[in-house]
Amino acid sequence: MVKVLIPTTKERRPILNRFIRSCDDNAGVPHQIVSFENDVGYVNALKLMVENCKDDDVVVLMNDDMVFGKDWLKILIEAYVKSTRVEIAQSQEMNNPNPTDLAITPIGKAGWFKKYACWEYKHNYIDREWTDIAKARGTYLYVPESQIYHNHWSFGKSEKDATYNTQTKYFELDKDLYNERYALTDGFRNI
Repeated sequence: MVKVLIPTTKERRPILNRFIRSCDDNAGVPHQIVSFENDVGYVNALKLMVENCKDDDVVVLMNDDMVFGKDWLKILIEAYVKSTRVEIAQSQEMNNPNPTDLAITPIGKAGWFKKYACWEYKHNYIDREWTDIAKARGTYLYVPESQIYHNHWSFGKSEKDATYNTQTKYFELDKDLYNERYALTDGFRNI
């Protein structure tokens, strides 16, 4: 059974409730939602959540400000398991005005995320690094038929709250760490 992991904060309980309803209504397959209300930051929360999973557990790493298209998880998991070469796969993020194939909310085995995680990030760029690693390994899959809607403030889909404010102050630090790691690993080919 796929575990949907969601770091969240106390102030975001209403947003988390919307996430859970939308996920349950639109997943199309059995799944387990695991949320972690925290004040340790997104990446540290993900670390704690992933480390509590077995290496073979299939997990989707989520943000609490998302809602979902019909059968998003069914479509994503079917595409993911269909290919033996895929290590991570990603849905299409519909609210982003600049469509991208960066693994904003990737699916994969918990062991893969443990192996390839740089837990030094605070909030941003960890997912971008995972995408680049999987692309460099030839094991990345973009699944545009699986659609999610990220209601992020930067897309004009929500108000900027305290959780967003906390992550914003780390953006440049995370970006610098990403650029440094990118350069040192030849675009994550040598990791």
